[in-house]
Amino acid sequence: MSQVVRSEQAQQDLEKILEYLDHQSTQAADRFVTKFEQTCNLHALHPQIGESATAYAPNLRYFVIWNYAIFYRPIPEGIEIIRMIHGARDIPKLFG
Repeated sequence: MSQVVRSEQAQQDLEKILEYLDHQSTQAADRFVTKFEQTCNLHALHPQIGESATAYAPNLRYFVIWNYAIFYRPIPEGIEIIRMIHGARDIPKLFG
């Protein structure tokens, strides 16, 4: 089975997202986690299906869950999640 590895920053991003969603609705946080895990596993099996984000970094790709862009890099074992960023944020600045 392909692996989904998270950078330390991606883990922090996920924790903040879940904390925010949990304050809004525990069910929403649960739905996000389920969707996140399913989508990550799909991309780990097929890393090239994500959109290219090479404008921000070499070999970087992304997919979207709700309003969050999930940035990752293909690795031999699957994918490495680099960042999870809300679409309203200044994404180019965060990668600058």
